[in-house]
Amino acid sequence: MALSVPGVIAHELSHATINVLFGHKIDKIGWFAPHPGSRNRITLGYVHYRYDTRSPLQHIGVVVSSFAPALLCPLMISGLLALSGRHDIGNPISIESVWDFLAGTRNVRDIAITLLVFSIGLHSSPSLADYRGAESGLSLKALWGVLLAIGAGYFSWYLMTRWFELDGLTNWLQWWAYVLWQSWFQGVVFAAVSLALIYVPLQLEERLMSRSRS
Repeated sequence: MALSVPGVIAHELSHATINVLFGHKIDKIGWFAPHPGSRNRITLGYVHYRYDTRSPLQHIGVVVSSFAPALLCPLMISGLLALSGRHDIGNPISIESVWDFLAGTRNVRDIAITLLVFSIGLHSSPSLADYRGAESGLSLKALWGVLLAIGAGYFSWYLMTRWFELDGLTNWLQWWAYVLWQSWFQGVVFAAVSLALIYVPLQLEERLMSRSRS
């Protein structure tokens, strides 16, 4: 349970960050609360928000917010890896480098960072409630919003590269896009390893215990 605390906070902050970016009105953020269907269970966080149903942009925000943990939690993991001083943001990563990172964990700081990485990795995937939220945001207005965003992005890029010839700016944007992509991929790899090392064995143990009881 204690290992889940940082991951739950990161998960819900990811949702809230996207809500703010898309102009949603956040009513309440909950971290841990009793499950409404059972007193013996706990709800691991939620974000209650409102949005303008007339706005195509905010409809897109509902969908993006639903997948926010998968977008932002890997970036948080990448930032933690950079804080350890043993991995640089934006550098390519592989499963082998993950094992090297874990094998090199020696001091208290590295152990704390590794535990935080595992916790955030365990909660970096959208929940079933998140998927249902994404369905509620899918609409014709959201489609129009996506098309407008793509058109505006293409037009802006055309102006920078063809009209204003801002090669320095476009190179800078391409570099940052590459860094963000590599950083996100770093976090995804570590999240996958976290699930493999912690979540999968726990599920197998739970199934074995349930079989032994029956």
